[in-house]
Amino acid sequence: ASLGGSHSAIGFDLDDEASIEALFAAVDRRHGGCDILVNNAGIYPKYPIDELAGVQWEEMQRINVWGCFVAMRAAARLMRRGGNGGRIVN
Repeated sequence: ASLGGSHSAIGFDLDDEASIEALFAAVDRRHGGCDILVNNAGIYPKYPIDELAGVQWEEMQRINVWGCFVAMRAAARLMRRGGNGGRIVN
């Protein structure tokens, strides 16, 4: 309540495209669109780079790059549909 305005917390999995799409569908239902996306989630395995396995690197890229792309795409669709634009911060 102290934040004012319309806001909510919605859980999702940044490693799951369907989960990200469901997140933005929920945002649209609850708030009637999307005005801003701040991509600030990500992972980094707790290993030195010289000990990082390829599978760990791929997981990190899938979440940190692909997941953010899917979120940007979904947010941009809502922003475009709203007709007022919006902002995406990476």
